[in-house]
Amino acid sequence: KDSRSPNTHKKNKKTRKAKANALASFASIREPSVCTYEVVVCTPLLCGGKSQNVSAFSLLESLNGVCLSRHEGWWSYEFCYKKQMRQFHLVTVTDAKGKVASQVQDEYLLGKADVEAEFKGGESRYITHPGINDEPAALELEYQDGTVCELTKQQRASTVQFLCGTTDTIVSVVEDHTCHYKVVITTPTLCKHPAFVRESPATRSMACRPQDES
Repeated sequence: KDSRSPNTHKKNKKTRKAKANALASFASIREPSVCTYEVVVCTPLLCGGKSQNVSAFSLLESLNGVCLSRHEGWWSYEFCYKKQMRQFHLVTVTDAKGKVASQVQDEYLLGKADVEAEFKGGESRYITHPGINDEPAALELEYQDGTVCELTKQQRASTVQFLCGTTDTIVSVVEDHTCHYKVVITTPTLCKHPAFVRESPATRSMACRPQDES
């Protein structure tokens, strides 16, 4: 019979979960000579191909402090991970000294991140289209509580989809219905996660030649 308390079991479970989601962990530390240390650190990010032991949320930590922008005609868009999504219009102004600068004329907040809610219930509930119908897998997050919409009198909101891609880029911003936006972002960091890697179908070479009339 296990004599450990229920609290000990919960603590061990949380520790194991934290290790599974960690970007790195200490494997060993030794002192080969006086005041000189040798440290071995293990991280799945250095493994080739898919990473089995790291969560998608952990991989996205590389976007902390990063803001991505996209310009589409009149409007510009800026997405800051774990912060906000905004829409704005820039105009060029010249001050009294003749210095030219850009100035925000119109601005709307399209949603704010709810960081605490993002990690509830496990990452699987946020991953959509895992290879179904040829659609790429995406990590989907909701950014809410934006600027109040003049038409609906509701706060603007955005659904942000993260896909595996070669660069950190806002691929598209679409107003899928009034004052709600669908934002698609690619990032190479998600390509390390098995759910986001699309396997190439098996192929076989075939030679063709004209049919013999006889």
